[in-house]
Amino acid sequence: MPNVLIFESDRSTADNLIHAFQNAGFSTRWLEYPPSDPAQTVSELRPDVITMDIIMRYMDGLRATQLIKQDPRTKNVPLVIYSNIHSSDNIERGLSLGALRYFVKTNVTPSELVTEIVKLLQYDRS
Repeated sequence: MPNVLIFESDRSTADNLIHAFQNAGFSTRWLEYPPSDPAQTVSELRPDVITMDIIMRYMDGLRATQLIKQDPRTKNVPLVIYSNIHSSDNIERGLSLGALRYFVKTNVTPSELVTEIVKLLQYDRS
């Protein structure tokens, strides 16, 4: 069973993501915001994939993505951004930091996000 680590500041969105992932056979772990050392947390939890919000308390998702992707222990964990921020600057920055994809919440439902992540994981394993 693949497992997903969900960084999401909004509880309702997190609940919808958890439900969609669990319906697709994933185990889930939700964190409302990144800890001071997100790479350490990812290293300990060992998710198969990470979803990252951008606007969160204490540390924004772009900084957390940067820290995760710079760390040798966690740089190869697939990470996608799922955010309401849809500026081209944020999208370009997120992708340049190592996110595989950048999804805008208003354009992609949680179920559609899960479908896209399943495709990414299947491609990554081939």
